[in-house]
Amino acid sequence: MNRFHMSLAVAGLLVAVSAGSLAAVGYECRQFGALAQDIGDALDAGDTARARRAYDRMEAAWDGFHHVMGLFVEGTQLHELRADMAGLPPLLAEDTPEARSALARLEKRIEALYEEEVPSIWHIL
Repeated sequence: MNRFHMSLAVAGLLVAVSAGSLAAVGYECRQFGALAQDIGDALDAGDTARARRAYDRMEAAWDGFHHVMGLFVEGTQLHELRADMAGLPPLLAEDTPEARSALARLEKRIEALYEEEVPSIWHIL
């Protein structure tokens, strides 16, 4: 009977860790996506200074995002996201139309990170 109880405990622990990891990935992606949305809102308003400040907040949040997401996501995906982020400051400084498309690509990468980690029926089919 002890083995049965131990196996239930291990199964419960696995479920708890899995649920916690999904919650962590979801939270980090939502927070990072909100920062990207702040940049987009500032660009839509034509306020490049506010867009730059929003980018600075995103840059400051990168270490925490990278630390958590690095536990669950392949490193090359995070490097691609970081490369997209690195391309934004010159575009924001010049207020170019390409800034909006670069930001849209960044937002799609963040969304893709989340969608790849969350189990769904589409991943099974």
